[in-house]
Amino acid sequence: MTEERSHISLFNEARYQRCNLQPRQRLFRYDHCAGGRLVGTLSGVVEDHQLVCGHSAPFGGIDWVRRREPVGAVVELIAAAARRARAEGIGAIVIRARPAYFGANEAALEFALHKLGAVVQSCELSLGIAAGRYRTPADYVAALKSPARNRLNHGLRAGLLCSAAEGTAEWAACYDILADTKRRRGTWLKFSLDYLLGLRQIFGPCIAMHKLVRDGEIAAASLVYRIAPGWDYLAAWGDRVEHRGNEVMNVMAYHLVCEAIAGQVGVIDLGISSVDGVADDGLIQFKRSIGGMTGLRIDFRLSLDRADAGIGAA
Repeated sequence: MTEERSHISLFNEARYQRCNLQPRQRLFRYDHCAGGRLVGTLSGVVEDHQLVCGHSAPFGGIDWVRRREPVGAVVELIAAAARRARAEGIGAIVIRARPAYFGANEAALEFALHKLGAVVQSCELSLGIAAGRYRTPADYVAALKSPARNRLNHGLRAGLLCSAAEGTAEWAACYDILADTKRRRGTWLKFSLDYLLGLRQIFGPCIAMHKLVRDGEIAAASLVYRIAPGWDYLAAWGDRVEHRGNEVMNVMAYHLVCEAIAGQVGVIDLGISSVDGVADDGLIQFKRSIGGMTGLRIDFRLSLDRADAGIGAA
């Protein structure tokens, strides 16, 4: 892992941002120090005098060196970053914040943004599994309610084998499953196979494709980003309809939790379960049944002109 990844999460990395950079866009990074130590970093992409933290990503947020900062330090980081951005001619900052289940700093960030006059641009329901609370896979299974535990046990008896996708052909087969799952839901994947393979070449195993195989056929797939040493993001997952009776998605969730426990990952972000503020209750119910906890993925917009007093006073 490079020095840049020491505290910078995947979606805020310059290498990731450059994969999506367009003409007339530039990178921005502000490292905030206090008392002789690095507190955290606000980074993103600037276009038309607006800085977006989480550019071309589901979220960005602030990258903290410590997982639990004093709230005052959080407020000062945002205020200082806003002053730096304004000095560079930036008129607004959009922060695509992480859900609160990523840790105490996320609630402190929301407090700081409200204090400085930020407004909510969008808000979606997001769910994640706190894998760090389970010492063993058996602990996870025991924590499930009986209907979900029964579905998982049924799926495990079906002989599904989980492994990492290897080679372009397996990645392409898994990608097709993910794309077909999206089409069944009336939407589409936002990235191409070539783009994913490019990310894989840059970030290696931090971009992982998992597959479930039954009788020699891929029955389900999941694309997982290791966005930080203790955090995974489930970018997409899906199944073949003909294997749905084997509860393949419950089995996939189980194997993702097993991988997280083995890798000492604390959070598996399962993604949003609403679109444009409209909740998908069926998807929410399923994610809750596999151990998901609910949070909010909020996009904040801080106008640097309107926030002059707050920024100057912080």
